[in-house]
Amino acid sequence: MKVCKKCGEEKPLDDFYRHSQMKDGHLNECKVCRRAYQKRLIEENPEKRAAYERARAQRPERKKVAYEVLCRWRKNNPEKAREQANRYPEKRRARTAVGNAVRDGILKKEPCADCGSEKVHAHHEDCSKPLEVEWLCAKCHRKRHVGG
Repeated sequence: MKVCKKCGEEKPLDDFYRHSQMKDGHLNECKVCRRAYQKRLIEENPEKRAAYERARAQRPERKKVAYEVLCRWRKNNPEKAREQANRYPEKRRARTAVGNAVRDGILKKEPCADCGSEKVHAHHEDCSKPLEVEWLCAKCHRKRHVGG
């Protein structure tokens, strides 16, 4: 049994998260109080949480899991995957051509044309001219497409 420092209730150790730095190996707040605290933090700082989630999604292990989920979906839904892949064939050809050209050294990535960021995407004004690209970061690329 352990007393929660927030609510003051005595509860079994199973009601406390493990914490290696605590003397008894469990956090001194019960799970209910800790969840309420975490929920409040998220509600008070939505932009901070969004930034954290974006950064978390870029971690190699998260990208690997997302890729595995996508591969599983494609395997289980081949018709939908094919339909999605064939929806914009010209865009797909342009994207593939740019990737191949960058790989082969024909095209070289440049900083974002709008803000100078180094992490860029190839923006096509006309997909029928696949190697005529403007390099834009994700934020500026999104602005171009939504007209912002």
